[in-house]
Order: sequence, then C-alpha cells, then structure tokens
Amino acid sequence: MWSDFMIRRRIFVCTILLLLSMCWQLSNLQGASQAQDEKTWLLNQINNLRATVGIHAYVWNDQLAAAAQQHSEYMASTGDISHTQANGSTPATRAAANGYGGSWVIENIYGGGLATAADAWNFWINSSIHYSGLVNTNTNEIGIGIASGVHGNFYTLVFGKGNINPPPAQPIVDTSSIANNSSAVEEPAPNTSNDVIVPTRRPPPTRTFTPSPTVPTFTPSPTWTFTPVWTATFTPTNIPPSATPIVLPTVVAVMPTFTPTIYVERSATVETNQKQVKLSSGQENESVLRRFLPYLIVGQIVLIGLGLGSMMFRRE
Repeated sequence: MWSDFMIRRRIFVCTILLLLSMCWQLSNLQGASQAQDEKTWLLNQINNLRATVGIHAYVWNDQLAAAAQQHSEYMASTGDISHTQANGSTPATRAAANGYGGSWVIENIYGGGLATAADAWNFWINSSIHYSGLVNTNTNEIGIGIASGVHGNFYTLVFGKGNINPPPAQPIVDTSSIANNSSAVEEPAPNTSNDVIVPTRRPPPTRTFTPSPTVPTFTPSPTWTFTPVWTATFTPTNIPPSATPIVLPTVVAVMPTFTPTIYVERSATVETNQKQVKLSSGQENESVLRRFLPYLIVGQIVLIGLGLGSMMFRRE
C-alpha cells in the first residue's frame, strides 16, 4: 500500500503538470489570437491605402493565405529571409501547390528578432518595390501569413489575380512607424487549362491596431571649454654702457716655494762604542759583587738564625 506521503507527492506532481499544460495552451491561444489580430490590421491598412489612390480593395483568399503562412513558418524556423526556399520553391509554385489557380502572384516579406506588424507595414510603404505590390492594379486577392520562432517574427503577404469581382474601397485608417529586413518579388503563376472561380470571403471587422510611437533617447555629448592660461615670458634687460670705466683689481697668484729638510741619522757605530766604554767600567763592579755575594747571603742567614734563637730562649 502506498503511504500518504507518496499519494500527496503524486497529486502534487500531476497538478504541476496540468498547470504547465494549461499555461502552454493559453500562450499558444494568445499567440494565435495576436497573429490573427495583426493579419486583420494589415489587411485593413492595405485596403485603406488602396482606397486613397482609388483602387479596389483586396479580397481574402485562403489558398494564398496558406502559401503565405507556410513561407512565414519557414523563415521563422531557418532565419532565411528569402523568396526562394531551400527546396527551390517560389511564391508562384507555393501558391499553386496550395491550390491557387489565379495569376500575377506577388510576395512581400519582412522579419526580424523584434519585428512587429507595424514595423513591416512601415517598411513596405516606404520601399518602392514593396509599395507597388500594395497598390498593384492587376491583383485583386491577398493572403497573409505570420509566424514566430527562435529567429524572431516573420510576415508574408501574397497577392494574386483571380476571376472575381473586387469589393468597393474600404475607409481610411491611420498608419505608423519604420522598420527593415524585407523583400518583394512578382512573378506570373503557372497557366491553368480551365479558369476556376474561387469563392472568397470578406474579412470580418476588427479593432484597429495602433502601435505606440518610439521616443528617441538623446545622449548628451561632452562640451569642451577652453580656459586661457598666463605664461610668463623672459625679457632680457640690456645694461647701459657706463661713462666711467670700471677697473678691476689684478690678482697675482703666488706659488709657494718648498725647501726640503734633510735629516741625518746618528751613526750607530758611535753609540756602540760609547756603550762598550760604559760596559767596560760596569763589568768590573759586577765582578766584585759576584765574588762577595755568597758571603753576604750566608751572613744574613746566620744573623736571622741568631735572632730567632734568642727570642725562643727568652720565652722559656
């Protein structure tokens, strides 16, 4: 049997997984809803532009929309912003592969890491080749594809000429700011043997998406101020000539004279002779003393012995 702790842990894990799944589904729904809103906003912007120049409005076509969505997903997954995919497909062949039987297929693309629908629109209306696709009088159908991936957000418009009666022009709505990274191409669709009238639907009315303007940030540049610094200059002063000549005393250098002093040492022979003379007289005295010295010593000993003996007799 499972313990209460194991049961509670399993319930907790299941709850976390359920919440994560709900969050993932909610984010997908929000992304799909946002993409749908941007598609509707772009369609309204295009038809409003065509109305200002007196051209009929575009009609939504599901086959062109499928081709546009496929190409946006390709760019979002690969980061390749091009009209030709790695498999060699082109706007016309992709439209035909999705069942489109019209002609005059034109494609506008745009994408980037932080790209928005407003950025794409602003770029297209400021580029002559992309603007020509927006106001082309030979086309009357449109499909829009939007996809997001690791490389950013990508937008694709595919225009075509179908056998339909175009609707009247739409009312005018505001446009917004600038962007980049886009391209456009126009090429005829493959010829078909039989002309097929494809039913279309009108776009549902939706709210107008107005992007907020971007306020530029100005960074102040450092201003250099020059302060003059005083530098002292040396001006030599010339001594005016004196009327009275200045007589300087003459100093005569006197070199001292050195007189060498010669020291003469006494002759060693003279001193030796004198010492020998002195020693000759002294030697005679020493010889006399040496003769009487033993007698003197014996006499002193006898006197000392007599003195000691007399002292001893007196004590007794």
